[in-house]
Amino acid sequence: MAVDLIRSCIIISILAYSYFLNAEDSRSGPGYISEYITIPGKIGPDPDKTVYVNPRYEGTVKKVFFRSGDTVLKGSSLASIEQNNGVSLYNIVSPVSGTILHRDINPGEFIHPSQDAFRISDLNTVWVNFEVKPQFAGFFDKGKRITIHTQDHKKECSGSILYIAPIVDEKTRTVRVSVEIDNRNGYWAPGRLVDGHVFQKIVKISHVIDINFLKKEGEKFFSFLKEGHSVRKVPLRIGRMDNHFAEILSGIPVGSILSDHRDDDDHDSHKDAENDSDDGGHEH
Repeated sequence: MAVDLIRSCIIISILAYSYFLNAEDSRSGPGYISEYITIPGKIGPDPDKTVYVNPRYEGTVKKVFFRSGDTVLKGSSLASIEQNNGVSLYNIVSPVSGTILHRDINPGEFIHPSQDAFRISDLNTVWVNFEVKPQFAGFFDKGKRITIHTQDHKKECSGSILYIAPIVDEKTRTVRVSVEIDNRNGYWAPGRLVDGHVFQKIVKISHVIDINFLKKEGEKFFSFLKEGHSVRKVPLRIGRMDNHFAEILSGIPVGSILSDHRDDDDHDSHKDAENDSDDGGHEH
């Protein structure tokens, strides 16, 4: 919480300085960038809300009323079983409301009480399971927030760490870290691959710009440099970035005033900058 407060104060101070210039201008200069660890993860059902449903008695499956992916209510009849005597029938009943994740039962099969016929889970909440290398395990604590997004960056959410495995997995040599997220909209389906971002540290940078003034064409970065009453497009070479600021490696001097839009009257300057745009890029 203290780190988040410091980070917020830094951002407010730098952005406020931009507003004193002009609502559409910003000055480049020293600043701070947050560094994160990115880890791959996979959505899974909440183990605390997942049940395995077994038949009470052995017998032959007569009918199955639901398929994998179907939603059922608590008390729904899932399948009809004929006991060995060939006379009595009973129904397998769902003990919870949720989604059938797996069905391992078909009409005509002989089934035993030890067999898992259905796996049902309440998917209103799901877990995101991350496999973390031991050297990064120190950045993870129960309750810590992790930002999660799809691999195409179209959706994002966050959740708190609920579980950290006490041992390193012998096969993967990683530590499992699990986060619970809200899934009432049904978007975060089990099996979906995601990425998680975990805050590592705040780094002071000698030259940054507000990310809102960083533009991109293809793989090239640029910005609009304000010089007197004119604005021209300049290619930039950038380094580290976060959601607020980008590190400037070359392209403009410290203290440059940037505009959020091009000056249409300075068309020739734009052409010159575009001819030089091959210098713009991103370095890690």
